[in-house]
Amino acid sequence: MEHHYQMIQNAPNINITVRHNFPTDIMGHSGWLLMSTLAVLLVLVNTSQLGCIVLDLSKVDFDPPIKVVHGTFRNGGIYTFLDTESVHPQAIVFGKHLVDIPSNQATRPGHMKIHIYMKYGKPMIGITYMYTRSKVKWRTKFLVFSEGEYKLAPMQYKFLFVNGPISVPYDFDDMECHPFIKKSRIRPYANGTMLSSSKYRYVKKRLVIHRLPTLLNDEIIISPFTWINKSFNSIGKKVSISSHSQKIFVPESGGYIYLYFGYQGRSRHTVNIPPIVDGIFNRRSIMGYTYKFSTLGDKSPGSFLLKIVIDISKTTHDLSEVVILYNLAMGDWIYTQYVLIEKLYSIHLTVRVVNSALNCTIYETGENEFISHVETFINRKQGCQFIVVNLLKIQKRGENFSINYGISKIFNVIYHENDIIYYDLSKYWIDPYMEMLNNIAIAPKFAKPDDIGILMNRLMRNT
Repeated sequence: MEHHYQMIQNAPNINITVRHNFPTDIMGHSGWLLMSTLAVLLVLVNTSQLGCIVLDLSKVDFDPPIKVVHGTFRNGGIYTFLDTESVHPQAIVFGKHLVDIPSNQATRPGHMKIHIYMKYGKPMIGITYMYTRSKVKWRTKFLVFSEGEYKLAPMQYKFLFVNGPISVPYDFDDMECHPFIKKSRIRPYANGTMLSSSKYRYVKKRLVIHRLPTLLNDEIIISPFTWINKSFNSIGKKVSISSHSQKIFVPESGGYIYLYFGYQGRSRHTVNIPPIVDGIFNRRSIMGYTYKFSTLGDKSPGSFLLKIVIDISKTTHDLSEVVILYNLAMGDWIYTQYVLIEKLYSIHLTVRVVNSALNCTIYETGENEFISHVETFINRKQGCQFIVVNLLKIQKRGENFSINYGISKIFNVIYHENDIIYYDLSKYWIDPYMEMLNNIAIAPKFAKPDDIGILMNRLMRNT
């Protein structure tokens, strides 16, 4: 395995910018070249005598003892955090370009945390370092590549570059301590485990790593969150939830979890895992139907969300209103649910269901319609896919609203010559398809009588 921190004398072709105050007309070109060469040699000699280590941030993988955390942010952004305290690099490069390390009498060498924000093929680098004068402080500087070198960038540039929260994945069964997420037992009033990425205060002179987002004003969300559910892990993948939650509570009893949203995670929502009844998957909304609606979008449209796009080709979403449950495996079927959290919405909200991978729109709400959740069923054996769009019909009744539940539309993919069409099966006869999807066994021993099995085979052959 290639090491991505190494002795500086073995580092390849590092570009070093040397600044001087001598006019070029006095020094001449040859004099300036000589000064530059001597300066580079001086850096190499001094650092090699110290046994200095070079850290190349352009690499994808980093070897132990460097601790690494990966994450994502909006518009395809990739976030990487490196804890280099056990390595103590004295030189940092990105490819062939030198990255300036904070260095003065007040800086403690080796105490650095590095953040790499990559978007559109362009990196922004953050270096958090310990600074001591009268008392210990932690400071962060950001650098962007411009005009052949890395230059300082203001915090505001970082906010615009990231433009939202950073999603950090978490595996509940991972026994290692996560740098950004605190895991604690909650007893005795609620037996379970609380995961939190909330911002905490410092402790004495030591920077506790999971409190580092406070220093950068980063919002860390726990997503995707994965855990073992023995009923749904037959494909070798763990059940996962993608959301914008900052805290997650996992009870010992199982069957549900709490997701916390908003300022300091004060808004709590319950996610109920669809139950198994007599070996049959019981499909239902994982968040219930307690929705509220308002007409205020007429007069103040900026205060309400007026458009949501649910993309069934993805298991992530930029909006906090959408929660995604995926990797539920039942026999030959894989199930995913996209649900809108229970909150206040404008009656003028438009919800559109698309598949961006196939470049097609599946459904878009009309007047007085609202989508509570979307379900996808993929049969690995037959290769077919069904999409269930669950609708609410909203009617204004004076100052209140009446809501009709239980309205569903079923679509499946049809490949016709060069076209890909999601066919609306509910325009014809929806009952047999609903019966099929409502009788999915989690294992062959729970399968329904032969007539249901025959129905499934016929429907999948005919669609």
